[in-house]
Order: sequence, then C-alpha cells, then structure tokens
Amino acid sequence: MKTLVMTVMMAVTGLINVTGANDGPDFAYNTKVENGQMTAQTVYKVEDGKYLKQHLMYGFDYDAENRLIRKEVFKWDVIRQVYERSYCLNYTYEAGGTEMELALWNAKEAGYTDVKQKVVYLQDGMGITYLAYEWDSRDRNWNLLAEHPLQNGDNASLLAGK
Repeated sequence: MKTLVMTVMMAVTGLINVTGANDGPDFAYNTKVENGQMTAQTVYKVEDGKYLKQHLMYGFDYDAENRLIRKEVFKWDVIRQVYERSYCLNYTYEAGGTEMELALWNAKEAGYTDVKQKVVYLQDGMGITYLAYEWDSRDRNWNLLAEHPLQNGDNASLLAGK
C-alpha cells in the first residue's frame, strides 16, 4: 500500500511539473544522482533546436527510509543571472497516510513560510482517499476543496479527477 501511495504521489507531482512549468518549448534535463537517488535536476529550455537556456532547478531531500521529504523548486532570474527559490513541496508520512504541502518562498522572512495548499492521502483497507485543502488566511484554517475516494485498483481516476 505504501508503494501505491508513493507511486500515485510521484505521478501527480510529475503531472504538475509537466502541465504547469514545462508546457510550450522543448526541454533538456541534467539530473544529479547520488546513492541511487535523484538529488538535483536542472531544466533547460531548448531554443531554436540547439541552444539551452536556464529555466528551473529542483533539489530533492530524503529521510532515513529513503522517502522523498522535500522537493525544492528554483526559477532562473534572467536579469540577475541566478536561480532564485520559488516554492517547495514538503512530504510527511504517517501510519494512516501521507501529506504533501506546498510552501511559497517568502524573501522578507528568508524561508518557505507562505503555505497555501496541501494534499492528504488517507489509507484504509478499502483504498486511498485524496483530500485537497487551501489555506484561508482570514479564518486561519484549512478549507477542504476536493475529496476523492479511490478503491484499490482505481489509480488512474486520481490523475483524471478534481
């Protein structure tokens, strides 16, 4: 079951990357792997079919059980010619499920303090329930945006769902 959750989460994260940041021109990737785990990836836009232009950079952190606990995203600043922090995805694993939280970079506080969204995958004997939340700063509370129960063997509907 844990493998199923990780597979679904990685597929959703990949789908977000493909549909969000990487639509349009072709891309080239430079991936750094240490001890069998991807630790960094640089994404370049391919221009005119032959020139590489900096675009995004990812950093990955893992826990002692080799589970992804953080994916940090950096965007290329064309004017300053440096990668700048943009957002990160933080993963928390518990016996009943997994939580993925989106935190935006706050330059004034020099940290990922602006948490806007999170997704929770709850596991039970029947399958997985996907819960999507958005932070309401006025009420200082998480608002449920979507709930989608998945039965065992119903993985594809998570990607096609809400």
